[in-house]
Amino acid sequence: MHKFAQLALLSTALALPSCGTKTEAATPGTPTPEAPAAGQPTVPPVKTPATTPPAASQAAPTVADLPKLLETITDGPTAQLAKGKLESLIATLKNATNTATSGQLGGDLGKLAGAAAAKAGVDVAALKSAALTKVQSLLTNETIKGAIGPTLEQLVALLK
Repeated sequence: MHKFAQLALLSTALALPSCGTKTEAATPGTPTPEAPAAGQPTVPPVKTPATTPPAASQAAPTVADLPKLLETITDGPTAQLAKGKLESLIATLKNATNTATSGQLGGDLGKLAGAAAAKAGVDVAALKSAALTKVQSLLTNETIKGAIGPTLEQLVALLK
């Protein structure tokens, strides 16, 4: 800023309070902004952009997401990208299987879960069958099998 512009701003700032305008007093306990030193430019505060929380963009997949997830696998690199989500889904399926086989879920509760899925329009048997067919197809691709073969084998065992 030119010295003349600074002088004009300074004289205007000094003249305003003397013109009888009312100035506001700072609220006690509230920090007041520091004035820049003479000759120093003022720097506006830095605003950080709003970002989407990582949890929102990386939600854990559900069994209903399995067909879409399997369709994203076309080669070794895409298989590696899907591996984490597949492992998360496998852990969920194992937990559900263990809960059902250990007797923690009664027969009536299992029927209720199946009825809820049917009411929601989810055909679990068809979903499992389609997923099993897709996984077996992926296992015939040597590149994909080399990248995530053991993960796909675990999924096959859970879908049978």
